[in-house]
Amino acid sequence: MAAAHRPFPEPGHRLSPLERQYQVNIAEKIKEVLANDLFVEVPVDEMNEEESLRDIFGLDSLGFVELRVQCENIFGVTISDDEFSPENFSSIAAITGLIQRLTPKTTT
Repeated sequence: MAAAHRPFPEPGHRLSPLERQYQVNIAEKIKEVLANDLFVEVPVDEMNEEESLRDIFGLDSLGFVELRVQCENIFGVTISDDEFSPENFSSIAAITGLIQRLTPKTTT
């Protein structure tokens, strides 16, 4: 049985500067994928992380599948069918949160 992923960040958890930078890096990489691989018409510097990927960025069902595969490849995570939901793929911010939850937290 696979180990369950711990939510990251946990409720009430304040992000450290390193965690915040990681969050920014995830969001920036997702923006690059949207612009360069999925060819959305919104320029990267105008992408709002809270806006709808379907309504504002124009992603269709194939676009969402491609985005899922790109995220799995880039971030080294597996997105299950249950996690591949409208809630988790509604916006750049939602996907960023999903990737954070799926990424094992390391201690140094």
